[in-house]
Amino acid sequence: MTVHERDCAPCDAARAVVDELAAHWDPIGNWDEVEALDGHGGTLRDQAVRLVADVLHRYPLPAPPRRPT
Repeated sequence: MTVHERDCAPCDAARAVVDELAAHWDPIGNWDEVEALDGHGGTLRDQAVRLVADVLHRYPLPAPPRRPT
């Protein structure tokens, strides 16, 4: 799955989830240095964002409409 740029609620949420997970489970920043293992390139952090975004796109959470910034 391709992670959309900003203003895509599931992809934005995926980035936030991975940021929180990394804050707790990757204190020295290895996720940004290790190559992804899923064949799509990028880092382990990128792979985690793709995985979470894919799940959130398949099972969307109800959310109010987003206001333009």
